[in-house]
Amino acid sequence: MTLSAMVDYDDLPDFSNDEGYFYTIQAQGPAQAYNERLVSAVGNSLKLSVGPDANEGALYAEMAFIAKESSINGSNYTGTPTTPSMASLYKWSDIGTFTVNSLDVTSSLYDWEITITNSAKPVPYGGGANMALPKVEGSGSFKLLGNDSNVVTLKALCGNSAAGASYALVLEFGDGTVSEADEMNIGAQIKLTNYSVDKPMDGEETVTFEYTLVQDSTNTPFTLSYYTA
Repeated sequence: MTLSAMVDYDDLPDFSNDEGYFYTIQAQGPAQAYNERLVSAVGNSLKLSVGPDANEGALYAEMAFIAKESSINGSNYTGTPTTPSMASLYKWSDIGTFTVNSLDVTSSLYDWEITITNSAKPVPYGGGANMALPKVEGSGSFKLLGNDSNVVTLKALCGNSAAGASYALVLEFGDGTVSEADEMNIGAQIKLTNYSVDKPMDGEETVTFEYTLVQDSTNTPFTLSYYTA
C-alpha cells in the first residue's frame, strides 16, 4: 500500500494546541543525567506478529517513534506507572479463524506478521511545529503447512499482477464478534507478492507467503478491533 498526496502545511495538526495523537515518551535512566525524553512523538512503525515459537506464543507488538524534539536529562517521572496485566494475552493457540481470499487455512497456519510504516517527519515550516505523514506502506508474511490443499490456490494468486488484484486477509481471536475479553479481529486487504517453500529432511514442508497492503475503492487496507469492557 502506498498513499501520498499534496498537503497544505497550515492544515496539519498543531502540536502547540495539542492537536492530533502524539506522545511524550521518556526513557528513565539510573540517574536523571541519563534520562531521555521524546516530545510530540508519533508512531512511524508498527509490527504485529504471532507464532507458536516466539514471545511465549502471544501476539507481539513492536512500535517505533519519531519526535519533533528530544532532550537529555529530563525531569524524573513523578507519577506511578501502570503495569499492563499479563493475565490475558492474545495467544497463537486461541486463534479462531485465519482466512485469505475466503480460504480457511486456520488449521495449517504456523505464523503471521505485518509491519506498517509511514515516512513521518517534522516540518520545519513554522518552527517545526507540525508533523507530516506523506506516505504509508504495509507488508507482511504468513507461513502455512504445505499439506493444506489451499496452498496451491494461494501460490497461483501470487502470480496475479493485475493492478486491481487484492484479497482479504482475516485473523480472528475468538469467534469474530469481538463481544468479550480476549477477542480481536485483524483485517488486511493484500496483494500476494511471493512465496517460498521449505522442505526439511526431518520435518514438515512449510510455505511462506509474502504480501503488501493495498488501497482500493471499496476496502480499507488495515483494520484492528478489540474488546474493551
